Amino acid sequence: MGNMGNIEIIEVDETNLSKYGFLCNTNKKHPGYQAKFAWLTEQFKNGLIIRLLQVDGKTQGYIEAIPGEFAWRPIEAKGYMFIQCIYTKAKKLRQLGYASKLLKEIEEYAQEKGMKGVVTVTSEGSWLAGKSIFIKNSFKEIESYDRFNLMVHQFHKNSLPKFKINEEMLINYKGLNIIYSAQCPYNVSVLPDLQKTADDLNLSLTLHEIKTPEMAQQVPSLYGTFVLIHNGKIFADHYISKTRFRNILTKEIK
Repeated sequence: MGNMGNIEIIEVDETNLSKYGFLCNTNKKHPGYQAKFAWLTEQFKNGLIIRLLQVDGKTQGYIEAIPGEFAWRPIEAKGYMFIQCIYTKAKKLRQLGYASKLLKEIEEYAQEKGMKGVVTVTSEGSWLAGKSIFIKNSFKEIESYDRFNLMVHQFHKNSLPKFKINEEMLINYKGLNIIYSAQCPYNVSVLPDLQKTADDLNLSLTLHEIKTPEMAQQVPSLYGTFVLIHNGKIFADHYISKTRFRNILTKEIK
């Protein structure tokens, strides 16, 4: 594996969140940071856990997990620990085993709590981890839909998690809509730019904030925490930049 440096795993909770943060956004004055901070503070009450991986005193990896009944994606996973996000600063760090160390932390936590196993949603597309790192760590793909894969590591034979497919709810979204949550700091930070882009093109944009896990589990996209819908059709199922948004509006909608 090569030289992994001096590795330390930090348990982050409401008592030290302001000290350690959450790696993907470290600017405390940034609206995305503030929204994510508030979101995490609320979700700690639902059993959310964070582990940071530090190498020689610098944070290089992050994992965020929560009991399945409080997952912020459309899945049914009661009794499992759900990995919402796993992130390392560079791909080469995964080759050094950093991501596997973070996964092991969640697996050990779930076993200690007597849970059925660990589950996550992966994709080979944007804004989700691919499934290879999970397969390497004894996860199995149990369901796939569109670009998404449901991966599980069961500790013993039990009921399996499953996707909640909510596409029938798309008809409820007339006009231009964005469903989003503060689970990802990038979602919130880009909204003013997306709103201005829509305004510049004289299009009415309706924003729908997901404020609870129950709402997230009813989103008509398996990504769960960001989706762009126009008249019942999904045009983006993950965070997009203002440039991508403008291209969608001018080429496919306007």
